[in-house]
Amino acid sequence: MTGHIDGVSTVAFSSDGTSLAISYSDGTVLWDLTDPARPRRLGQPLTGHTGSVESLAFSPDGNTLATGSTDSTDSTAILWDLGDPALPRRLGQPLTGHTGGVLSVAFSSNGDTLATASNDNTAILWDLSDLTRPRRLGQPLRACWRTSQAAC
Repeated sequence: MTGHIDGVSTVAFSSDGTSLAISYSDGTVLWDLTDPARPRRLGQPLTGHTGSVESLAFSPDGNTLATGSTDSTDSTAILWDLGDPALPRRLGQPLTGHTGGVLSVAFSSNGDTLATASNDNTAILWDLSDLTRPRRLGQPLRACWRTSQAAC
């Protein structure tokens, strides 16, 4: 697993363990681990973020990958269709709403909801019933442990 410009920032396994996503400074690369002794790179690097990808998560069915980034213009998460892992494609527009980098992404156990968390001390929940048009569920959840409850 060589040939990249810089170090690895994050990794994630698919739920069945046969795929691995690795984010490098020059993109996210998917690997087929059907034979773990001989990993095989799938397709071209996923590009679309302007900053470092800090988080990765596979949906429970393994057909979607979420990437979260510290993009320079607007911190985002992007959903990727992995229906054909050798030809992944971006789904819809990047998910925006955080004012700081998206440091964590996680799917609910049924894959219907995505949570994105940021160093702006918020988490946002996204309805994924239409993967090409995710919509925000409610207001961002705010961390309040350093401030009074009245400030939350």
